[in-house]
Amino acid sequence: SDVCSSDLSTDNATAWYLDVYGNTSTPSLRVVDVSNAAVRATFDNSGNLSIANGNLVVASGKGIDFSATANSSGTMTSELLADYEEGTFTPGISFGGGTTGITYTTQSGFYTKIGNQVTVWVYILLSNKGSSTGDARITGLPYTNANAVGRSEGATFVANYWNNFASATIPNGYVQNNLTTIYMTNTAAATATSTLPNTVWNNNSAFYGCATYSVV
Repeated sequence: SDVCSSDLSTDNATAWYLDVYGNTSTPSLRVVDVSNAAVRATFDNSGNLSIANGNLVVASGKGIDFSATANSSGTMTSELLADYEEGTFTPGISFGGGTTGITYTTQSGFYTKIGNQVTVWVYILLSNKGSSTGDARITGLPYTNANAVGRSEGATFVANYWNNFASATIPNGYVQNNLTTIYMTNTAAATATSTLPNTVWNNNSAFYGCATYSVV
């Protein structure tokens, strides 16, 4: 039952009101949309906010502040979760920076960004590797990798499937500092990691894998 209410309507077409609903031991504050006969949001007596049907829209640069939680033993620089995004992008391949004659059967890229951390998933299937020469890079990442010592160097690209490469080839790589590219490497060597030049690719080479990197 309503304990009390306050009419927030500005006209008869869109009537809203606040009410305190429930009994004295478990009251809740509700935002009621009268014109659509719907409770849009509820604050309960534990301090929880429930949104019945809609999104919580936060202004750009703002977010969820976790400063009330305990900090680690390191130096805390931010406790604000200010961004979430997911989407698609179109990855490509270059050899020595060139893309002459390269064609694809499949170019598929997905990404999720949480705060300053981006995870990408890439699947590429060539139909022609073209005539460019040099070391391979994956191009077209949705965000530029950080240019900060200790934050960008560990952004490893791991391929968990590959096909139609030269023998003794295991394609992997790393996201390059301050760029939107992944420098591809061959981790098949027993003693050292080598590059992944055009000579170990075929016209129908394929791979998929993922990487997580920081954007600031």
